[in-house]
Formats: sequence, structure tokens, C-alpha cells
Amino acid sequence: MADGIRSYLDAFGFTIEEILKAKDEVAKRQRNLVHLSGDRFLRRGAPSAAADFQAILAQHWSSLFSDAGLALYITLQRDSPNLMADVNSVAANLFCDPVSFRDLTAWCLFFAARDAALATQMNCMAPRSEAHLSGGLLEALKLSCRQWSDVVDAALERRRTTLTLDFIDHSILGGEQATGGDFAIILDVDGRGLQPGAVAQPSDRKIIPLLFQAKRYVRPNADVSQKHHARGYQHALLGQNSCRSSYVFYENNTKDLDAKTISAPFPPLFKDVAKVHSPTTTAVLSESSDFATHLMTSLADEHVAARAQSPEDALRMVFDQAHPGQLCRLAIIASEADAYEQYLQILDTLDREDNPTIGLQT
Repeated sequence: MADGIRSYLDAFGFTIEEILKAKDEVAKRQRNLVHLSGDRFLRRGAPSAAADFQAILAQHWSSLFSDAGLALYITLQRDSPNLMADVNSVAANLFCDPVSFRDLTAWCLFFAARDAALATQMNCMAPRSEAHLSGGLLEALKLSCRQWSDVVDAALERRRTTLTLDFIDHSILGGEQATGGDFAIILDVDGRGLQPGAVAQPSDRKIIPLLFQAKRYVRPNADVSQKHHARGYQHALLGQNSCRSSYVFYENNTKDLDAKTISAPFPPLFKDVAKVHSPTTTAVLSESSDFATHLMTSLADEHVAARAQSPEDALRMVFDQAHPGQLCRLAIIASEADAYEQYLQILDTLDREDNPTIGLQT
């Protein structure tokens, strides 16, 4: 019996007790009343979301699965397709087991992003600014990254990896108009979170810059018509960036005194700029995805989200149309504890190159 447990640990990097703990945490989340309420909002308002998620999962996510996870996914799709009906069912029957993921940091990020979106969804009921909502989304993600890392802390420690989120803040100096986006995320996964039995591939080292433009809306459409007198539509600027660039839509009213609260808002929805076919307005529920799906698809598929060759390259991709002092907020999500300091040093250098008299403000 002891040899069997040892073999399991050697193959997958977990003890049986650690697997049960992880599954229990997922189950508790699924039963949480706030989670159930938020999920009900989306299912009632956007019944096509399940089919959209299934298509995205099948098309893009295979590289995230371990051999065991891919085998289970194929089996469930063939024998119990009802268990793959939507993201919540997939989470409960496939993603609940961290052994299903090739890289443990990706498992943590998936559930962290879901929790962060739920927190932001609840925050959308009362009128708030885009900056407030985006700040809340990233702060919630920072907290949930820590919480889900704690769930599998022993396994992460054995692999000498982690999952952290740190912010580099700047004053707004016109960067939204220069880049078309107002906050960015860089995903930096070094590949140390692989299962012990996995054969490392060059693609396991991932550095992925993502750029976002936040918009508030009231169903069904969002106004994306912001325009600069010289640079043109913000939509066009967003589409010119070399990294994956997207809108994030918050269902939220304006902050006018007569604005009403929204009792059942959708969670934040993400839509690639290439799928926004008009520079003035777009149907939010068409071709959009939730936060976890957006991040994990970016992590899984290099054809969806361009890779950077280095942290410096990632920062240059984010700031290729604006100097580093021009972005409101930058989040570094990394599997290495000291990644923040590395990015801060590089960004400071880039900032001084573009603005010799200006030091980086954090």
C-alpha cells in the first residue's frame, strides 16, 4: 500500500489527501450561495454561453490537460456529455481534480479567475466607474490567486513554484488614447508547475501580455465609440497592438444621481477587439467569454494570444505604442515569487529610456 501511495506521488505530485482537499474546496465553492446566485444570473440571461464554452474548450484547451486529464475529458465527452454541458459542470467533474492539469499553476489560475469574476459581478450592482471596477477585478484576482495557491501549497512547494499577482501602478498620462487600452496583464509561467511524470516542452515556458479596455454597458449593447480628434477611434488603436487586445464589459450603470442599481448583472465579459466589428457599438453577449475562459485560452493557445520571448519583450509589446508611464495599471501574474522585482527593474529601464527625466512611479 505504501509503495502504491509513493508511486502516485511520484507520478502526479500529490498525495491522496491533497487531491481530496482540492476537490473538497472546489465542491464547497460550487455550493456557495453567492456562486450559485451569480451563475443563475448568467444562465438566465445568456443561455448560449454553455455551448460557446464547450466550443472554446474543444478547440483551444487541450494543451492545458495532463495525459490523465485529457483521457478523462475524452471519456466524459463520449460517455457522459451531459457532464460537460457548461463551465460549472466541467469544473465539478473534470477540473476539480488538479491531476487533470499539466501545470498546477494553471489549475490555481482557473479557479482564482472564476472567484475574481464573481466578486466583480457582485460589485457591478451599484453604479461605479470603469477604473473602480477594473481595480476591483484585479484586486480580487490577487486575493484569489493566494487563496487557491494555499489549497495546493504542499504540491506547489515540492515543485518549487507558486502563483502570485503584483501590481505596477502608473499615473494616467494619456496612455489609454495611445494604446487603446487602460490596463494590462502579463502571464508569466515558467513551467516548474508540471506534473513529475510530464515531459517538459519548450512551450511550457509562457510569457503572455494581454491588454484590456474597460467599458460599462446596459444590455444588450456596449458603446465603444470613444474617439480622439487626431488618433481616431479607440477601437482602431486597440486593434493595432501586438499582444492580445480585448474589451472587458461590466454590466453597470453610470454614476449619475438618477442611475439605478442592477439587481442581476452579468459577470465581466471579455471580447477580442477583432470580434468587435463596429468601431461604435457591439452586442456584448455575442462572441464574448468569461474571465477564466479568456485567461486560460490565452495560456493554452499561442494562436489566440501572442507569446513574448522574454519579460522585456512582453513589456515592449504592452507599451509598443506608448511609453511605460502611460498605462493606468499593470498586473504581473507569475509562477515565480520574485518576478515582480524583475519586471519592475526592466520597466524602470524602459521608462527612463523613453523619458530620461522621469523616474518610474509605483
